[in-house]
Amino acid sequence: MKKVLHRTIVLLCFIGSAKLFAQTENTIPPILSLFDYMQVSIERVKNVAPHFPMEYKKGSYQNQLISWLEKHPAEWTALSTLPEFTKSGIGWTTYGIPAKYVTEPEQVNSSWYGWYKASGVTSEEKGRLFPHFPELDMTLKGDTQGLNFERRVGMWQRLYPKEYIAFLNAPKIRAVNPYITGKVDIQYLPRFIGAEVTEAAPVKLNTGDELADEFDYQLKLRNWLFIFFPEKFDAAYGNDYDFPADFSAASYRKNWKQYMERKKNPEWGTTTQGK
Repeated sequence: MKKVLHRTIVLLCFIGSAKLFAQTENTIPPILSLFDYMQVSIERVKNVAPHFPMEYKKGSYQNQLISWLEKHPAEWTALSTLPEFTKSGIGWTTYGIPAKYVTEPEQVNSSWYGWYKASGVTSEEKGRLFPHFPELDMTLKGDTQGLNFERRVGMWQRLYPKEYIAFLNAPKIRAVNPYITGKVDIQYLPRFIGAEVTEAAPVKLNTGDELADEFDYQLKLRNWLFIFFPEKFDAAYGNDYDFPADFSAASYRKNWKQYMERKKNPEWGTTTQGK
């Protein structure tokens, strides 16, 4: 009787262990649960990572995952940089991705860059709405990179004011800035108006500050073309600017020297002009 009871207990323990093993094998892997939680569809995953392993009931899923990481690193990069994941700061190691495959995002000391990246704006959207919004200078590092980016954003705002307005009104940009309410409309006089020029084509300075020299040159070039070669200006920059209703291009071209003198006045442009 004791032998029969012992065999029964052993058999029950074996059956229990088998059930536990089966449940473990069929448990949805954490990374697949993450996709579901983040509302990233299987179709979206397969679109950027066509070889990503989905058959978790077949053999060791972790081995499949590591094999995919080894064979398709470009797919892993594309998957891990989807906006849904980059905005949330996913700790990938907790979802089965070994630490050696996880690249820590570079910290850029720029509020503008942080805002732009947090929005999840795609390359297509950027190219359509504000194509001249600057990219990071990857030759720079640390605070120098962030400062460089901030300065180039400032140049971009003034050289491409319509893009700047489009940036502020882009749905994804607005979604991550609670301080923007309603449509943004900025009244401005293009910054190049009144830039100091002569009848001769402007020449870029070489002061040692490359960004400042480039910005100065771009303002003068636009003003020079606007005054002396309107058709060339329209072809190159006509779509980048709007002008106030009371601004007369003909009057400006006739009196451009007076405008330059006015712009030397520190208070010039402190109302709705010159922004």
